[in-house]
Order: sequence, then C-alpha cells, then structure tokens
Amino acid sequence: MASVVREALDELMRASDDGRVDAVCTELDVRLLGVFGSAVDPSTDPNDIDVSVWFEGDSRALDLLDRLTEMSGTDRIDLLDRQALAG
Repeated sequence: MASVVREALDELMRASDDGRVDAVCTELDVRLLGVFGSAVDPSTDPNDIDVSVWFEGDSRALDLLDRLTEMSGTDRIDLLDRQALAG
C-alpha cells in the first residue's frame, strides 16, 4: 500500500498534468516550483513533500501552501521559499 505522502504526490502530479498547478502558479506569480527530497525517490517512504518555490513578485507562500494542501489532500508539505533565503 502506498504511503499517504506518496499518494499526495501522485495527486499533485495529476494536478500538474491537468493544468491546475499551472493555474495556481499564474495566479500567485510563481516563477519556479519544484519538488525535491525523499518524496521524489521511489525507493523511499517519505514523511513529507518538500517543495521549493520562487515568486515573481511578493511572496505568497501561505496562499501557495494552502492551495497545494487542497490539491494534494495532505498538510504534510514543507515549503522552501527561495526568495526568503536570498534575502
């Protein structure tokens, strides 16, 4: 049986394939969005989904996190806002 996190990642992939992720990225001015970490390694049973984001304008990280949670069906998402790191 697939883990909750793996199933959530599959949901996000379906949302990407059908354009829902693109629509959210356009709405929230996301320039770059990517998944990294253990969730992308099919040989692991990840605890969460690590997502990296770069916004075109002001960060709307909480809005994005809410939308990703809705699409994936889980709140086990860690969001890394690259702009916040860049200062």
